[in-house]
Amino acid sequence: MNAAAIATSILIALLKTSGEGGTIQLPYDTTEACEAAGERLEAQFEALVLEDRDQNPVEGHPRVVWTCFDPQN
Repeated sequence: MNAAAIATSILIALLKTSGEGGTIQLPYDTTEACEAAGERLEAQFEALVLEDRDQNPVEGHPRVVWTCFDPQN
């Protein structure tokens, strides 16, 4: 693998809603870019309003837990 193709930082995030969840992993060229993306993801996802099948708002809200790490270490 080409050294230029290796990410400097990887964002790993757990996205959680009522009864459901999933993870994402995204590479970034810098730690700063990774952290900015994590903050944006958290703000956007946690601002969503959850609804039931009849589109009525429900208690709680989505949660994001994220971190950035250097895959070279």
